[in-house]
Amino acid sequence: MLKGKCGLSGLRIEILSSEFSKIIRDLFPYGGRALDLGCGDGSIGRRIAEQTCVEVFGLDPTAARSGEGLELVKGLGHCLPFKDQVFDVVILASVFEHFKPEQRLPSVKEVFRVLKKNGRLVGQIPNMYFPIELHSGLPLQQYLPKRVSDAYLHLRFPKGVTSDWYRVSVKELNNVAMLSGFRLEFVRRHNYSREVIPYAFRWAFPLLSICPLGFLFSFRKSH
Repeated sequence: MLKGKCGLSGLRIEILSSEFSKIIRDLFPYGGRALDLGCGDGSIGRRIAEQTCVEVFGLDPTAARSGEGLELVKGLGHCLPFKDQVFDVVILASVFEHFKPEQRLPSVKEVFRVLKKNGRLVGQIPNMYFPIELHSGLPLQQYLPKRVSDAYLHLRFPKGVTSDWYRVSVKELNNVAMLSGFRLEFVRRHNYSREVIPYAFRWAFPLLSICPLGFLFSFRKSH
């Protein structure tokens, strides 16, 4: 689960892309400009470009080249290399939890800066209260101190691998967004279809209605 964009498998990427595309089509049916922040290899951004009328750009610290249908830019969330008010929507797909705690507010303020008036910040975060840590697949890893968490990670994965995610919550996301000037439009539970769940855990699929895998969100820049 450590491979790909923030540990997302191909089917999970397809599902997330479709969900974001529907939100963006409803908000911007006649087109616009979107930034996939923390885009990884651009998989989600390319699909959104195909499924909507918006022009999509991708930004990631590891971006090396532009991909088909998506211009990739190398950069960091807390110092975006764009002018003020150039995007209609910024996408955070399983990215907020990868911001270092001290960089969360500066990064979301940068998102606010590059969005046009009435622009949207849309995205998804994992449910860190879910008993399985969704990036590593390890039970209860997210509850452990960083050093203990990394040692736990090494029991399953090769030496040298460390977790680059931090525990976050909907409440903290909302607080950071409010401090940056955003207004909440919605936060709703998000689950994947049954076939995405590892076979050994499919018996627990009905429980996801009580404890979801994550949350979709949308915030609006009102001025």
